[in-house]
Amino acid sequence: MAGETPLPPHVHEQEYWKRYRTLRSMTGRLASQQALIHALHDEGSIPQQIRDLAVKAVNSDIEATRHMLIEVLENFISTGMQGIHSIDVEVSVAIPPDSDLIDVDECRLLVDGREESIPPEIGEALITYGIRHGHGTPVRALLEFYRTEEVRYDRMLEGALGRCSMQILQEVYPGKQYRIRLRLPAQALVEYGIVA
Repeated sequence: MAGETPLPPHVHEQEYWKRYRTLRSMTGRLASQQALIHALHDEGSIPQQIRDLAVKAVNSDIEATRHMLIEVLENFISTGMQGIHSIDVEVSVAIPPDSDLIDVDECRLLVDGREESIPPEIGEALITYGIRHGHGTPVRALLEFYRTEEVRYDRMLEGALGRCSMQILQEVYPGKQYRIRLRLPAQALVEYGIVA
């Protein structure tokens, strides 16, 4: 806009790292809440009815935290897209052949070389989006989606090829399945409405 006063670069930098710290505290809170759920399930000395009420209360808090985390993540990625920082998402999944079943092993945000775990539902949504926008089996569809995205980000990011990668391993034991690790710039999460 013509009437906007540009902020000095260090203000953007402070805002970026402030949002990163907020994101880290949110993911830490979510991890501790999930650990509390597991501890409550494993605690035999608490009566079942009280344990169920406690789990229900913590689960509702987890849902509120997840909702806030999605908003914080969207704001953080949007802020990072404006500067010199690299924010990528990496998802590891297992997909049985010719199946729509997706098992997310982990989903991480890679922020300027730092790794931050984010909810696997985000990775599952990205993988599902990729499969829906390709053709053939889920693995072929995901590969087709990746190739399209790799070309697009190569042009957009002016040759930063290290930001996109895909690894496909086929396992035959104990059961046949594909292990896939997909890495894309995190702005894909915002552009495709996964964290919107």
